[in-house]
Order: sequence, then structure tokens, then C-alpha cells
Amino acid sequence: MHAEAILAWTQAHFRRECRLTLLGIGLLSLASAAVLAATLLLSAGGLWLALSGLVRLDAWVYLLLAAGWVALLFFGHARREPGYLNDLPFRLSPLGFARTGGNFNPLEPRYLGGMAQVAAETFYLGPRLTKNTIGLLLRYRSLARADAQAAGTALAWLAERPARVSLPELRSRFPDMDGDALLRDLRLIPGVLHLTAPAPGLSLSDSLRKELCQAPGDC
Repeated sequence: MHAEAILAWTQAHFRRECRLTLLGIGLLSLASAAVLAATLLLSAGGLWLALSGLVRLDAWVYLLLAAGWVALLFFGHARREPGYLNDLPFRLSPLGFARTGGNFNPLEPRYLGGMAQVAAETFYLGPRLTKNTIGLLLRYRSLARADAQAAGTALAWLAERPARVSLPELRSRFPDMDGDALLRDLRLIPGVLHLTAPAPGLSLSDSLRKELCQAPGDC
């Protein structure tokens, strides 16, 4: 592609990503609302079964207590370490649990603890869906604010460079552009590689470079 074609490609990419992200927001919002509503009602029902024989409470009290439980689920999910399920002593499969590297004994304490963590994940489904929805909202905001003109111009220049480009070189090449904003916008384009070693810089993946330089002599 020539520079004008790469600019048009960049603009189309941001428009397409905005539409797909909006679709994801809608679907995740519906799923999150359904799961949270089910969690609230099931929790209220469970509290009613547990407490109705001990004390007489109005329905709104059970709902309020269930709402407090849902709030605690959000707090507990926020304190979870990313990737903590990777440390389970077994792997999960559609057929059940299987111990990595040997026989699986569900009565061993470490396996019981691992299964308890997996069971707890069912309670965190609502908070996890809500967190993912918020992540998509933030992504959509970034896409909507992206300067496709600047990103496309920089992308066309990067496509012409066979090797990595340092960040100072990028900023000096486009002194009239906001360097930080340009880097944020380029991060939204799959295939733009943000390198950290031996020094921060940018390059393009082979697949993206091939897509942008389809005809001989384009790049």
C-alpha cells in the first residue's frame, strides 16, 4: 500500500474495532446483568432458607443482605492475584480434574484446596464479567479518541523502515505530533511491536508488514 492507502486502512481499522468493541460491551453487559441478578436472587433465597426458621424478616432485608454479599464478591475478586489459577495442583479439562504428572487424589488437602478455589470462581463470575465490560469501555474510549490520521501517517513511515525505530527517532520524525498519544494509538493496532530491549522502540510484525506492503515497491 502507498501512504494514502495505509491511512485509509488505519481509519477503517479504528472504525471496525469501535463497532466490534461496542458489540462486545453490549453482550458482556447483558451477561453481567443476568449473572449478577441470578447471584442476588439465589443468595437471597439461600439466606431465607437458612434464617427463616430462626428469625422473621421482610423480603427486602434478605435482598439487602444478598446485595452486601454481592458487594463482598466484588471486593474478593479485586484482591485476586492475576493468574492465580495457574498454580493449581491439577489441570482442568472438560472431563474433570486431572493431576499434572501423576494420579489425582481428591482427598489430599492440597487438591481439596484447589477444588475450593475452582468452586469459588463460580461466585466471581458476575464481578469478572463486570470487570471485562469496564475494560471494553476503556478500550472503546481509547479507540474513539484515537487520531487515525497521525497513527496512519506513522504506520506508513514504519512500514518503510526495515529495522526497528527508536522512540527518539519517532518523535524527531513527527515533532508536531503528541508523542505519548501517538504511542497509545499505535498500541491499538495489532502487529505494531513495542520493543523494550536493548532500548525502547517500534517495529512491525511480519504479518502486518506483509499486509501493508502487498505490492512490490509499496514499502
